[in-house]
Amino acid sequence: MFNNLINPYDFVVLYEKIRRAGIANISSKLTKSNEERIRRAWAHTSESTSSWWDIPEVNRRWNLLITGSPNIDEYSYVSAKYLSADHVLHGVSLGCDSGNREIRWVTACEKLNLSCYDISKERIA
Repeated sequence: MFNNLINPYDFVVLYEKIRRAGIANISSKLTKSNEERIRRAWAHTSESTSSWWDIPEVNRRWNLLITGSPNIDEYSYVSAKYLSADHVLHGVSLGCDSGNREIRWVTACEKLNLSCYDISKERIA
């Protein structure tokens, strides 16, 4: 159909998405403004339950590969090597989420003044 741009399998996938999401959820995507949909999509504040970065051995391995030492993280390494200026450094983080990485940067670099912005007020809070 349409030179295989649309095939019967596409209709099966569409049916499954409608069945899982429900008509109300799909109609809200068509009627709400883009900004409202984006805010709603990023309003959740729960973190993922597991990640590679939760495994200490993975962190030690990455530290070793990046910094040469399993006990020095990338934030401390980059701050000491590249950001140890005599004056205050200013930075901006757009889409900072909950700010976990930004907090680590500011902790590692004492002379860093970082302004953080995110569309989700819930995640910043």
